[in-house]
Amino acid sequence: MAERDNGHDPAIGRYYLLQLVRVTCAAVVLIGGMVMTGKIGAPEWLGALALVAGAAGFFTLPNRLARRWRTPDA
Repeated sequence: MAERDNGHDPAIGRYYLLQLVRVTCAAVVLIGGMVMTGKIGAPEWLGALALVAGAAGFFTLPNRLARRWRTPDA
């Protein structure tokens, strides 16, 4: 495994960061939906923007991070 000298595996931290990104984007989608339905007082266009940005981030950001961290071919 790719362990450092202190026994910490960087893949664990990366895994949790990917999950944090997914949960955060899902929360942004939910907040955007709540704004659009009027449960949160904000302009409807802001809710739509949050909903679209959260959905786009949910599906693209984890893949981009995983590609960035991928081991280069030797």
